[in-house]
Amino acid sequence: IVRRMPLDELCECLERGLQVAVVSPADVETAAEGQLTVRRLDVVTVSRRNEGWLLGSCASDTTTAQGWCPLDRMTVWQVHTAYVPDTTVAGSESFLQLEVGAAVLLKRRYEDAWKGWAYGQLFVGNGRQGMFELSN
Repeated sequence: IVRRMPLDELCECLERGLQVAVVSPADVETAAEGQLTVRRLDVVTVSRRNEGWLLGSCASDTTTAQGWCPLDRMTVWQVHTAYVPDTTVAGSESFLQLEVGAAVLLKRRYEDAWKGWAYGQLFVGNGRQGMFELSN
């Protein structure tokens, strides 16, 4: 069955010991040992979650052992609250306008003073990129 699966449902399946096949929405480049590199549209068989990471193996590459992938790079977020950047603020072109229902790929979460913000790209449409508040 191919469908979008809410994250909480994925977590429930993994807690029950099930494996879930996930289609990678983006390239995930990793350099660290124990991490899994995948390409967009690769099928990853996920067997475990640990905080912000998924343990899985790439179905198309049987020679690669299991590895960890960042959860954020393997999920597509759906916008629940519209976000319109304040155009009177310098640098407003760096922010990504979001409409309710839009699908977004997270590329990076910010920390420290920018905690609660992320950099991402629209999953469908023109592929615009920019910063946005995660509460959206």
